[in-house]
Amino acid sequence: MAPNLAFRPDIDGLRAVAVLAVVLFHAGAPGFDGGFVGVDVFFVISGFLITQRVVASREAGDFTFGHFYARRARRLLPAAATTLLATLAAGVVLLEPADVVRLARSGVAAAFSASNVLFWSEAGYWDAAATSKPLLHTWSLAVEEQFYLLWPLLLIGLLAWRGRGAIVPLLGIGVVSLALTWWFTGVDAAGAFYLMPFRVYEFVAGAAIVWLDRRTWPATRAATTTRAALWLVGLAAILGSIALYDGATVFPGVAAAVPAFGTAAVIMARRPATLDRVLSNAVAGQVGLRSYSLYLTHWPVLVFAAVIHGPLDGGATLTVLGLSVVLAELQFRFVERPMRWTAPRTSAHRARRVNTRAAAPGVAAMVLVAIAGAGAMAGNSPGALPASAPPPTAPVQALDREEVLPEPPDERLLRSVSFEAEMSDRSVVHDQLCDAGKIAAASDTPFCGAIDSNATNVVVLGDSHTLDAVNALLTAAPELRIIVPEDRRGGCPPLHDLEGLEGLAARDGQSGRVDCSVYNEGRFDVVDSIAPDLDVIVLSMLIEEDYGDLDLVVEAFEETVAWMIDRWGVPIVVMGVGPYYEGRAFGLATRADTLDGFDAELNKGLRERIFQTDARLAASMDALGARYVSRLGWLCPDRACRALVPGQSRWMIYDEQHLTGAASRALGLGLRGPIRAALGLDPDVG
Repeated sequence: MAPNLAFRPDIDGLRAVAVLAVVLFHAGAPGFDGGFVGVDVFFVISGFLITQRVVASREAGDFTFGHFYARRARRLLPAAATTLLATLAAGVVLLEPADVVRLARSGVAAAFSASNVLFWSEAGYWDAAATSKPLLHTWSLAVEEQFYLLWPLLLIGLLAWRGRGAIVPLLGIGVVSLALTWWFTGVDAAGAFYLMPFRVYEFVAGAAIVWLDRRTWPATRAATTTRAALWLVGLAAILGSIALYDGATVFPGVAAAVPAFGTAAVIMARRPATLDRVLSNAVAGQVGLRSYSLYLTHWPVLVFAAVIHGPLDGGATLTVLGLSVVLAELQFRFVERPMRWTAPRTSAHRARRVNTRAAAPGVAAMVLVAIAGAGAMAGNSPGALPASAPPPTAPVQALDREEVLPEPPDERLLRSVSFEAEMSDRSVVHDQLCDAGKIAAASDTPFCGAIDSNATNVVVLGDSHTLDAVNALLTAAPELRIIVPEDRRGGCPPLHDLEGLEGLAARDGQSGRVDCSVYNEGRFDVVDSIAPDLDVIVLSMLIEEDYGDLDLVVEAFEETVAWMIDRWGVPIVVMGVGPYYEGRAFGLATRADTLDGFDAELNKGLRERIFQTDARLAASMDALGARYVSRLGWLCPDRACRALVPGQSRWMIYDEQHLTGAASRALGLGLRGPIRAALGLDPDVG
């Protein structure tokens, strides 16, 4: 029996569930923390429909690769190209040059169905926030397009080899893909998330139904009950994943298999009569028909709205979602639907010619996207760091808080400099320390640096803010011997007790708390071994709600300081809290029309509670006998934080919280006296 190509309205209903889950997840709607699994639902649907069509066409004797690829191009490329071109155009108007380059790069990658590879290559702690990437959502389209490119070749080959028995090697491929995904999530979670081979089993889950669908469910009560149960379990798996998964879920791992196999179960149940209206009703069908256009348009609109408006509240989010729906409807009516139409009552040969010709505009539009993206990159190339900025290890001169160097800040350079350029020199000193030698090199947690009995030996413990402290300390006191963990791990604070902290960075396929606990045990063991030779322990970490409830984070930090003093008996110096913004400092400041307005615009996004946290920690550290270096007096004089390093064309903070290399060195100069005094050094030397 040939595959049944009859229209399945429940498939459109599943598409509706999938796209609404993704859109509401991106909008931050309560109850949709796991809405990202909507993409997995789409993958299974694609596996089912594409396999069904290829198998049916082959058995009918009219399958050709050219016809298949032309049909896919006609279906996908026009709407995608329209969205890409519109997003590039909006980005050129709304974004700063460095962000335009990043956007253009992703646009070119999307045009070549490779944006998933690009975003994987950029993934990591220092990757730009998702909310600054208007085309981030195209990663899943790239995965599907790569699947469409390779799957027919594999499927036709297996059908020629095994006939209807091709299901056996296909299932084998699916099992291997699932096993690899489970393993690779622990090695490189971003790779398992973005790359197509680790999603193959989801497509296979849909493809397998084509073989199962050849048999008709018997018209018995038992079969009816079984279909209903299968449908209910499948839909519960999808909806449960949407409601229960969140950012802490180890994903994709085996977690993605739950919504994937749930989707397969719903499709395989073949619309049980008593439940079918849930997915096969007119409303769900209309949303499903527009799911592709809605998926394409919603994310760029949300990103650009945040660029214009700042963080979106509930009302603003609803307005933006309404605009996304309108744009999706326009794209569906005037781009997607017309390009999908093929004249009825034509011969198969004529239909293939129509498909081939209709695909040409989409292909041409994608070429135009690539050209436009390349032009945008060339026209908005980011500026290099100014030559006047001292390298991290160069001798520096005293810089008073109000001193301004002869050359005024270069506004053009400030607006065009890239994240990579501003942040790249943060780690130079750290890397030099590691090149010079290591302590406990054979352990799982090696430290960089060396003990010198004739110098002041300082170990620095922290999260991603460790580098800020290293640069400031060596600028204020070049004679120090700094010892620091080789692993510059972000999102993992050096706290003795991580209980209750939910915002810890997950690695190696484990929860953040488990992974950070193991890492902390390793670095604490190293400090145990060198504590008798240490003069000072410096702590430098984020103390904010990123790790959990702020009071809980502060209490955990205070408990850790007391624990360290008791355990090691070494003086503790705490580098105080720094500015934290509701969005990238670069993006907030450059909303101003002129350089003079940078500070005012930046401070609109400042989390004011940092000043209360600073005062609380200054008091509690004093009570515990630790030394607290408050940074806010210099970074934020009169409670107004600086956008720029005084007298330089350099940003203080480019992202939400981390000092640039130039800023951390300037901080060491500006607070030389307090830093040296806290370290037990002569504050007037240097």
